[in-house]
Parts: sequence; C-alpha cells; structure tokens
Amino acid sequence: MVSVAMLLANITCMKRCDHLPLLEANPGKIRALREVLRAFRRAAPDVAADQWQRFFETGRFNKMVSAKEEAHSARLFRAKAIIGSQRMQMLRYQVVGQLESFIENRANDFRDAVMASSIDDGTRHHLLVVNKLHAWFRREPVVMKKTGEEIPDDVRHLARRIMHGVLARHRRPRFRRLNPWIDQRQATLGPADKATHAPLWVGIRGMAFEIGKNGRPKKSQVTIKVPLKSYAFFEERGGTVAKTVQIIERGADHGRPGEIVIGVITDMEEVFAKSQAAYQPLREELTLDLGLATMFATPDGDLLGRAWREQLERHDRRISGLARALQKQGIRPNQSKRYRARVAAFRGFLKTEIGRVLNRLILMKRPAHVVIERLDFTAPGLSRRLNRILARMGHGVIEAKLNDLAERYGITWEEVNPAYSSQTCSNEHCGYVAKNNRKAQADFVCGACGHKIHADVNAARNLESGRSAFDRAARLTKQESLRLTVHRHLERLKTRGWVASDRAAIVSNPNYRNALDRLKAETPLTAADKIQRPSAPDQAAVRPPQDLVADVSAG
Repeated sequence: MVSVAMLLANITCMKRCDHLPLLEANPGKIRALREVLRAFRRAAPDVAADQWQRFFETGRFNKMVSAKEEAHSARLFRAKAIIGSQRMQMLRYQVVGQLESFIENRANDFRDAVMASSIDDGTRHHLLVVNKLHAWFRREPVVMKKTGEEIPDDVRHLARRIMHGVLARHRRPRFRRLNPWIDQRQATLGPADKATHAPLWVGIRGMAFEIGKNGRPKKSQVTIKVPLKSYAFFEERGGTVAKTVQIIERGADHGRPGEIVIGVITDMEEVFAKSQAAYQPLREELTLDLGLATMFATPDGDLLGRAWREQLERHDRRISGLARALQKQGIRPNQSKRYRARVAAFRGFLKTEIGRVLNRLILMKRPAHVVIERLDFTAPGLSRRLNRILARMGHGVIEAKLNDLAERYGITWEEVNPAYSSQTCSNEHCGYVAKNNRKAQADFVCGACGHKIHADVNAARNLESGRSAFDRAARLTKQESLRLTVHRHLERLKTRGWVASDRAAIVSNPNYRNALDRLKAETPLTAADKIQRPSAPDQAAVRPPQDLVADVSAG
C-alpha cells in the first residue's frame, strides 16, 4: 500500500531502468563483461551468508561493515579477494536490499499467520508489534511505543518460532543470477570521445589489470568500453541519467550464456513532480473489483478487460499443452526453451494488459485514491499450472503498476479485505449476505430484496468506503467479517421494518445461524414465514429490483 506519507518519503526513489543492448561489441569485450558478472555472482553467496548470520544474531542486516570486520570473516575475506573493496561495498548494498525485500514479504506472511490464529487478543497484539518492528531475533528488550510496556520473553520466543516456520516455507534468495549494480567508481556513461557511430557508450572496469610499458601489471584495471544501442522510448523519457549502471544477462538457458545488456538508470523526480502538479483529480476514491472474467469493475458500472478470461484460457492451452507434451517425453518443462518462452510471453501479456487497463481507468476516472481488493489470483476452470503462474506474477504486476501511477501522478492506493464483497447485496437498504446470491459468474440477484446487478459491479460497490459493514483495511478473519456483515444487515432490518421475504431468506441461510436465536426473540417467525419465498410486494417495500448490467466502456 502506498500512503501519502510513504509517497513523500520515497519521492527521491523515482527511478526507471532501461535495458540497452550492446551495439557491435567485439567478442573480447563481451567476454570481459561476463568475467565481471561471474565475479560478482561468485562473491554474492558469501556476502549473503554473512548478512543472514548478522540477522539471526542481531535481528538486522547491516550494509556498513568495516574493513576490520571483513578481515576477521572468512566469507567476506574470500569475497573481497574476488571482486575488491569498492565492488564489495556495491555488492553488499545490493544483497542487503534484496534480503530486506524478502524479509518484508515474510513479515506479511507472519502477520497473516497471527491474524488467522486462535490466540488471545493481548498476545496477538504483542506479536504484531514485534512483527512491525522486525524484532523477531533482536537481543535487546522490545518495548511498546505508546505504553512503554516491555513485551514478555515468552511472546518473543513465540514470535521467533513463528518466523522460523515462515522462513522454512520459502526459499531464500540465492543470488546465482545476480545482475550487479556498478556505480561511478567503477563505471562511466556518456558520449564517445572520438567514435561517431554510437551516441552512448559505457565504460566498466574489468577484472584484468592493465599492462604497463615494462610488461608488468599496473594497479589499475582495464576499462571495458562498449557502445550501446538506444531507442526512442529511452530518449524521450526525460529525467536525469544516473551514473550507476547494471550488467544484465538476459535469457540465460541452463548453462548457456544469455545476452549481455546494460541497465541505464534515469532519475525521474523532476519529471514526475511536474506530472503530479498537472494531475487534477476528479474524485476522491475509486474502488476496483478484480475478476478473472472481467479484469476490473468499478462502482459506476464500468467493465474493463472483458476479453481477459479468453486470453487467460488461450495462454493456459499453450503453456499447459506444451508442459504435458514435454512430460510425456520425460522432459521437465522448465528445461525447455520453448516452455520458458511461452511463460515469458504470458508475463509480458500480464504486464501489457494490466498496464493498459489501469492507464485507461486513471484517464477516465482521475481518482486521488485507488482501493483494490486483496486476492490470491486463482480461478476455477484454469489449470493448476497457470493458476500457480498467475498467483506468482499477477499480484506483483498490479502492485508495480499502481506504484508507478503513485510516483507519476501522486495517486495513493491500498489493498483491502474482500471478504464476502461478492456475496453481499450492495443495495443501501439491504446488505443481505448469502453464497447463492451470485447466480452465475456475472449475475448477482439478492435472495432477500431481489436486487439485480452485475456481480463484479456489486462487489466493487461493497468495497467503497462507508458502504462496507466493517473496516476493510483492518486485518480481520473471515469469521469476524461475516459476523459484522450479518450484524449490519440485521440492524438495517430493525430500522426499516421486516417483510416476509427477509424472514424466509434468513431462516434458510447458514450464515445467520448464530444470530437466529436473537432474531426469533425479537421478530417471531411463523411456519409460513419459513417456507415463503420473496414476493413482488415484499421486494417493493424494500426497494424496486434493478437490472444494472454495467457496460459503459469498451475496455
């Protein structure tokens, strides 16, 4: 989630990386660049192992390691002998950045595990504080900020056990395919001194030392200078080109080397500051329901990405069909270049299509804040293989695009709990929740008031602020979400008065079982009520049925 505070704090991090291929570089220079790449990859596991040791001993990763500490560590001494002191510092910053990102994701897993548990509220609160502070393995006392209360040792021990369990379920970053960042101490970027056939050249210090006139190696290393192939999007992007570059190996194939490209960083702070100033929101909030039949639905009735499901099924046939054919031949799919190419094509489709639809929504609606449901990206009818790929990639693609929009236009966004949003009637006078309200993938018909609406539009309306029965930004269990939704519906019934269709729907609904005793006491039900189905007069007493099938855009 990107809040206003986070947006302002991260304004200096507005950078973009373009992958520029080498232009007519000779084989010797390409080999020299690969030597630099391999050296970083050989040293990275030792640096990562040292950081993990620091994390489990002190509870923190540490980018700042002194030369004395490096000399006393066999791992760091070995890594430093491979790449040198300057590159060692660059590598450590990159490794720590990736490990911190990994730990941040595991902190989310920790939080989900705690929220889904049956522990008491006090212990849960203490565990969440430990998690927020990332203090699972810290040696010093952990103190509650507001009350000054010290968290008990048994709770901290439980937090360590939970975090160990979370870490055991995920593979740690291995850095075997690290693409190293190299700053201005070891790299240059700019126009050529004399050559005219390429506008942009990069110079990177190699691993070999220069040879002096006396035939002996110098202390300085050879600079590998290669021309880069630019393209229009990079040249028209604007911003300030940074002095840090990245060596990237693209398309490596199980032992076969891939193509070497250079990542060029552009600082977009000034460009984005202008675009944020020019952006004028037309509405405070836009809620989006994410579906796999229609990609996004809005409360206004917009349906965008209506060919989304057909495209997913087409990629499913291509990927799963090839996987089955390979497995019959005894070949693991990931070992096939064709299979990896199809997965890469699917990833490109996700990035392009999600970006296109969100760009159009922002252009149409111009919101200041976007609310999107938190889902696991799986769909019935698709193969387990594609669902795994979709779950792994889809969330990251949407998050990356929303972060881009936040930096580009200042639009904040958040993910919210979608529990029962697709089963709850969005009629402001109703709110009845039942599984059979959703008659089909696209059809929603309320079993109590008869309200008819497109199912995805109904869910988008339920996600809007002030329309939900509970705070969807809070971390609530499904049981708590259901209890609050049922309670809100019953309160509405008490306010506006009961009709027979309400009673019939509730009596037959298992979601209302816990509230049924109180319901019977307050509003006695007759035998006729228990079998009576909703009638036209009863529905009219609540609100006339609507037939709102949203179709206002050609998304």
